[in-house]
Amino acid sequence: MSFPISPPNASPAVASGCAPARPRALLAGEGYLPMPCCFDALSARLIEQSGFALSFMSGFAVSAARLALPDTGLITVSEMSETRGLAP
Repeated sequence: MSFPISPPNASPAVASGCAPARPRALLAGEGYLPMPCCFDALSARLIEQSGFALSFMSGFAVSAARLALPDTGLITVSEMSETRGLAP
């Protein structure tokens, strides 16, 4: 099963990919929108290449990937931001 980057009836904001209008338009649409979680740049790239229109990054996922520990407040905001900055 594949998921298109832009739905066939996408608004111009979704089709153009301008931020932050693109995620807002996608989330405002009707229906089911699968949104897998990424934890680093590689997982973000794989999600993108798989054709998902949207993704998110969670504190637990980053903490598990970077520290091999559950999200108990050990990972800092700067580490989360640094991980986000590595994404494509």
